[in-house]
Amino acid sequence: MRRTPGEGEDVPSFQPRAEESLSRRLALCAQVGLAAAVVFVPLVLLLKDFCSEAALDAFRKDNNAQWLQNCFTGVGLVFSLFAAQTFGFLYSQQEAVYLALYSEVSE
Repeated sequence: MRRTPGEGEDVPSFQPRAEESLSRRLALCAQVGLAAAVVFVPLVLLLKDFCSEAALDAFRKDNNAQWLQNCFTGVGLVFSLFAAQTFGFLYSQQEAVYLALYSEVSE
C-alpha cells in the first residue's frame, strides 16, 4: 500500500540522490570508455572479415563524399543531447516546485 507524504514517507522523486557522488559517476564513465576502447579494435577486425575488399574500397571512396552530411548529423546529435539534458533539468526543477508545494499543502 502506498503512503501519502503526510504519513512520514517521502514522495518519490527523479532528483539526483546525495549518495551518488561525482567521483563515482566519473569512475563509471572512465570504466565504460576504457571497455569501449579495448573492444573497438577486435570488433573492427571481426567485422572486416565479413566484407570483401571491393566492399571495403567502396566504403572508403563513398565516405569521403559524405563528410559534410556526417558533420551535420553529428551536430544534430549533439544538439539533441543538449536539448534533452536541458529539458530534463527544467523538468526536475518543475518537479521540485510541485513536490514542495504538495508537501506544504498536505501538512
